[in-house]
Amino acid sequence: MLVNCNPKCKFNDGKTECKLDLKTNKAMCMECGVEVVGVSSFAKQSMKISKDIIDNKKRAFSFNCETCDEMVVACYKKSRLVGKDCKNNGNGCLINITKSMKNVIKNIGDQDKND
Repeated sequence: MLVNCNPKCKFNDGKTECKLDLKTNKAMCMECGVEVVGVSSFAKQSMKISKDIIDNKKRAFSFNCETCDEMVVACYKKSRLVGKDCKNNGNGCLINITKSMKNVIKNIGDQDKND
């Protein structure tokens, strides 16, 4: 949805594409990445209907953490498969994937620098 961004935004003369973050129910500017204030609930509902949303589920190596029942990006921390942004901070993550996928994540995926 095309909207005016916040008054101090310097991108595109303030006109920007805005999408709804379903997780927080906030309208987000696709140029500067901040919440666009003053977007009505009607406009937010229109964004939902027209699928003008930020879909956090479509990320590489994204799987369901069965412990907290949320989609997380899987990575290895200290030789253990965990959810990168999991509420459990990597403790007690239960990500059910195949051995092959674990190997791919280990070799290609996001690695913790302290590993």
